[in-house]
Amino acid sequence: MKHKAQISSLDLLVSLIIFTFLILLFLHYFLSVLSFGFSPYVQMSDKGRKAAFILFHTPGIPSNWTSSSVVRAGVASESNVINYYKLEQLLDVSDDNFSSVIGIPQYDTYFRLIYYNNSPVYVGGKVAVKGNAPINQSSEVSFVVPMIFEEKPCKALLKIYTVS
Repeated sequence: MKHKAQISSLDLLVSLIIFTFLILLFLHYFLSVLSFGFSPYVQMSDKGRKAAFILFHTPGIPSNWTSSSVVRAGVASESNVINYYKLEQLLDVSDDNFSSVIGIPQYDTYFRLIYYNNSPVYVGGKVAVKGNAPINQSSEVSFVVPMIFEEKPCKALLKIYTVS
């Protein structure tokens, strides 16, 4: 019987060592993921989501911004309702500056406003488009937000992308 008890103790010791090794392996993996942060796609998606929220649900900073004084663009007079003047000012921002004024200067961006029948929205005789449509992008995140513009339902499209 002593012999069987020693084998059971040895089995318990080996299983505890294996269990501890697996826990340490999991912790190492988990901590390495945390130290490197999220994947670039997840980071781009998170930053894009925040930029789209501010752009489409707030008046921006300052609230009476113009294309030359904008700190952070927002085109909403209230959530999901586009202010004509703010949209006009946004379209006057240079394409080079557009990513910066919506808070994501590290990415390329494309904005488009269309009605639900896919016809373009015009503001002051110009199509409501800003930035360059993505071509040869290495990664892309798109946000489509239902909006109201001049009492008509429309869709705001914001694409955030990187080019390799």
